[in-house]
Amino acid sequence: MKKLTALLLILWTTQIFGQIRAGAAFLKMPPGSRLQSMGNSVTALLDDHHVVFANPASGSYLREWYWSASYTKWIAGINNASLLAGKSLTTPWSRRTQFNLGWLYQGVGEFDSSEKSAAQVSANDWVLSVNVGQPLSFLSQQLAVGVDAKFLSSKLAQYSAYTWVFDSGLMYRTPRFTLSRNPNSLFQHGIVSIGLSAANMGEPLRFIRQSTPLPREMRAGVAFYAGRHNGVQVQLAADYHTRRDEREHLGFGAEVSWDERFAIQGGYNSSNDLLEKYSFGLSLRLDDLNSPLSSVLPGKNNALRLDFASMNEQDFFHHTYRGTVSHFPIGPEGFEFVTPPSDTKVYSDSVMLSCQVSREPDLFDGVKYLLLFDHDSSKVAQKLDLLKLNAGHYLQAPDTDLMMTVKDLQAPQAPATDLTGGDYYWAMVAYDADNHIRLANKGHRVIDHFKVPMADLIAEDVTFEHNAWITTDDYHGKLRVRLSNMGQHWAKDVIYAVYDSLQTAAPHTVGSYEKKALRTGHLPVMLPGESRFLTIDWNTPHLGKHSISVEIKTRQPIEELDKSNNQIVKSFYTIPKGLFAAQDTMQIITAITRSFALPIITEVCFDTNATHVKDEYLLKKIVDPPLDILSERLVKHRNIHIHLQGFIDPNSGETDPDLANRRAEAVRDSMLHKGVLAEQISILPGVVLAPRYVPSNPEDARWVFEERRFVKITTDDAHVPVLFSPLNYVDVENITSPALFNSDIKSAVALQRGVVTLQTETVQDSLLLESPSRTRVHGPITWEIPVHDYFKKSPWINQQIQYVVHLTDSLQRTFRTYPRSFLPIGKAELREHTVAFPLQFNKTDPLYSFYWASILESIEEIFTDPHKRFRFFGHACAIGNASYNLRLSEERALSFHDSFLKYVEQNYPNVFNRIVRRTDSAKGYGESKPLGVIRSSGETVLIGENNLPTGRKFNRRIEINFYTVNR
Repeated sequence: MKKLTALLLILWTTQIFGQIRAGAAFLKMPPGSRLQSMGNSVTALLDDHHVVFANPASGSYLREWYWSASYTKWIAGINNASLLAGKSLTTPWSRRTQFNLGWLYQGVGEFDSSEKSAAQVSANDWVLSVNVGQPLSFLSQQLAVGVDAKFLSSKLAQYSAYTWVFDSGLMYRTPRFTLSRNPNSLFQHGIVSIGLSAANMGEPLRFIRQSTPLPREMRAGVAFYAGRHNGVQVQLAADYHTRRDEREHLGFGAEVSWDERFAIQGGYNSSNDLLEKYSFGLSLRLDDLNSPLSSVLPGKNNALRLDFASMNEQDFFHHTYRGTVSHFPIGPEGFEFVTPPSDTKVYSDSVMLSCQVSREPDLFDGVKYLLLFDHDSSKVAQKLDLLKLNAGHYLQAPDTDLMMTVKDLQAPQAPATDLTGGDYYWAMVAYDADNHIRLANKGHRVIDHFKVPMADLIAEDVTFEHNAWITTDDYHGKLRVRLSNMGQHWAKDVIYAVYDSLQTAAPHTVGSYEKKALRTGHLPVMLPGESRFLTIDWNTPHLGKHSISVEIKTRQPIEELDKSNNQIVKSFYTIPKGLFAAQDTMQIITAITRSFALPIITEVCFDTNATHVKDEYLLKKIVDPPLDILSERLVKHRNIHIHLQGFIDPNSGETDPDLANRRAEAVRDSMLHKGVLAEQISILPGVVLAPRYVPSNPEDARWVFEERRFVKITTDDAHVPVLFSPLNYVDVENITSPALFNSDIKSAVALQRGVVTLQTETVQDSLLLESPSRTRVHGPITWEIPVHDYFKKSPWINQQIQYVVHLTDSLQRTFRTYPRSFLPIGKAELREHTVAFPLQFNKTDPLYSFYWASILESIEEIFTDPHKRFRFFGHACAIGNASYNLRLSEERALSFHDSFLKYVEQNYPNVFNRIVRRTDSAKGYGESKPLGVIRSSGETVLIGENNLPTGRKFNRRIEINFYTVNR
């Protein structure tokens, strides 16, 4: 019955009145005898492995490895056991992360809870724990956090429950501070630590249907340590606890130890558990300095600690005993070499030898460092063997036969100076007050190595980075010089020089062969493996092949590995030099214009017995077709009315009078199709012409009869000047000139390719350069600009054209000129203006009288230019004899000339004399000059084609030709 009562009170519901609902009381009892003996006031303790169950952050301050085992004989046959182990590891995020694993067990043997009415049962709890402790080095070396993850299994008879339990904690410890500077003082140093934790968080235990919450706990604690390493050490601790469904309580603990070998603890806890509130304990530590079997147990640089704790007997419970054994290291912790990197080459006469800081786990002990440094690795290894054999003896009087031995370093670093070439080996040893030692390492290596590589000055290389621009100055590009010390040691007081001399002058040039210094200089020191790069602007007026030599040496006599490489000579060719240019402005195109005032054709001729309107009246060939022009004017002037009257020719075999009307209707329909209103057109009755004699020439007869099959277009006299005013026609002859460039570019080597690129903002073109000399681009270069019509907008004319010359030589070097530009312009020039007046067949009078006034308008324009004159030309069509037509055209010209002067004298007497002085003699050409344009190139643009009725009507004309006298 006593077992059952204890089981119910201790393991599950620790209050006899049922007021506390939390279960899993097993979690309230952290393992470890020392924790129990200090009244469980351990939230801020720094030096006990079991504190991770009270504050997971304490794991961050534990030793680099340990193991610990505890056993507790509880009351009424209840037993408790634990096993704990930990190790610090290097992780990607931290040099030191502590990992701890724990296993806790508490069980009750078989017991009878039914007064022998049922079989005996047993009960047990066990926990598997994983702890991670991490210093927050990025914030402070003194601050740490930790977390626990625990798997809890609880079993009673045939019933069991499982859950995950989580703890977290935060801990801060001060650096060790000085309490007294008196070396004989009892308390020389002090440390304060503060801890916070939250424990037993997770899902409740569930037995069958009933859920039992975990005893969630919040803890806060503070601890104070005072003492010295070889002497008395005192530890005081206080904790504040609050648990689910329990009142708050306090705990206090204290420990006094001597030389960390023997300690006594005591504690008080105000918890209302039925156990005794007071506890006490004892500890004994055996290490490699006081254990009789130190080489075996606990081992070199290790310690074994035994802890015992007990609580007083009460009326209900017997004495409770707990024992713990722990094994852990007591020397400086591992650390690694840092600088210089292993097996590296040091290009300096000094270097800082440094390692990571080693951590001393004992609170009142410290770490110092010993540096061993020499050319001979075996000598360094020998000293390390002596240290391992008897560290205390060696540290009292270290050997001095090494290059450098430095003792009592406060930090793991020291400078090595005045280094010469060769291999160097070094070791760093951390040791504490008890002469425990730890060697710096890198993997399995405990002796690190670096090399200070004899000077070897080298004029290593010289290259030529040619200037890509073609200019007229003497700059050719940049010489890149590389000077190096590839030896094993630095070189001081280094001087260098770079020289230029002409080997072979380029064609078409004259050069000097004198040697010239391009650059001299001084370098105070060149470290081993160091390279210096010089950039030199190469200027020379002498085109051709040059020798560039580079020399390097020291003013001080030093031993070099190889002096034959102190000079280098290389040959380079200069770049092309010269000019390629055009005038800023060039006239590229001239538009020679010849304007004509042509008569309007008012008769539409037809094929025999046909009513179809021919294409020459509707479609444009050179000039606009007659019906188009008349229709446009009628559409523009809706008030004008026209008459259409058809004619048929009996000589052509046409006898049907209605054919004339149908022809008029065909013309009307064509004009209606072009937008003329029906009410603007009236059709007069058709006419049958009287037969006429037949010309003897069949061609003449055909043409004469063709012009007798027609529709005549008339209008009121008032509208004649508007409707039948002359048609303006302008002929443009575009004469182009190439763009001209002057060039003279010389090259030291043959040119393989030359191209001129030309471009505006919208178009581009290229011009291939060809030169009789492969080493020179010389003479005028022309480019035909792709433009053919001045009056059509061109992307080239009146646009700045940028041009660049691109050259490639036989060395595959490419060059170009700086972009330049020129402005191509065009010009329009009116050569002549001709007014053509239509004449009736075989007549000399103009068809319309309003032409006289239009002539006067044109003549007034010439008065502003003293170089302009005019003249009258008579022409005839090809019908009839050529001699007759010549005579007829002369009569027309003379008649028109005389009639015109009389008209001017009568109507404009004030300008009569001026006009007479500007008028040339009239001339007739017969049928030899059909209406057309004869261009400067000799090309003829024919307007008056004699095989067409419209052409013959154009050719029966009088021309007033306005022209400019050559200046």
